[in-house]
Amino acid sequence: MLYLAFIYSITTLALLLAISQAKYCTSQGPGVCQLNFQGSPLYTDGNYKYSIIWEFAYIFDNSCKQLGYVTYPLQGLAIDSQLPFTVDITWMSTDTEYFEFCYSATCHQGGFWCQLQDVNSTSIIECLHGFDCANMERMVSPKE
Repeated sequence: MLYLAFIYSITTLALLLAISQAKYCTSQGPGVCQLNFQGSPLYTDGNYKYSIIWEFAYIFDNSCKQLGYVTYPLQGLAIDSQLPFTVDITWMSTDTEYFEFCYSATCHQGGFWCQLQDVNSTSIIECLHGFDCANMERMVSPKE
């Protein structure tokens, strides 16, 4: 009985750790990777206006496997990953959910899907954008 309680405790702890930090990804099909920005809103003016502290930027493949990440992303930063090229953040701000980035020879302006989530009683804003990595996926996916 003590063994089962121990296993239950370990499993519960692992699940809590897994959801303590949202890393939202939605598969967009073969050949499409995803850039995910995650931040915390900082409310001012009586909760009517906020700034966003962008804390993470993640890169996922089409099966939502994390390929790379960086903490506290900034405009002008190149994010390394398992892909052969960096993802370059060309525009971001703390007062908007609008981003611009480039991967290889293709740049993306806006078009992020953003949502506000409540994770363990903490508000988190996540913004997602797919980008073509079809030619590069073969370099990071295991051969079958």
